[in-house]
Amino acid sequence: MKIGSQLQFTIPDHCPENCEFAEEKKQFSMTSACFRCPIINCTLFEGPPDENGKSEPMYLINPEDFRDDWAKEWEEFFKGGPIPEMRFEITEK
Repeated sequence: MKIGSQLQFTIPDHCPENCEFAEEKKQFSMTSACFRCPIINCTLFEGPPDENGKSEPMYLINPEDFRDDWAKEWEEFFKGGPIPEMRFEITEK
């Protein structure tokens, strides 16, 4: 799967069998790495049904909208790199 503003980062299409977060996926919570993983967030799935019972495919996050800095960290992780930190920038008004 390609993610990032220019779809320039490559990650697996499915969760790798040897992913170190496999146990977390079973508990799927907002604090788990799986909750932030682009494999989960950028995969097309069937959306909720409308008033007529029809549903449209949708993403939680469009692949091209996944932050480049985070996409790079995930790409490196899936190549055997460190666990993504995915830091938020805090700015003052």
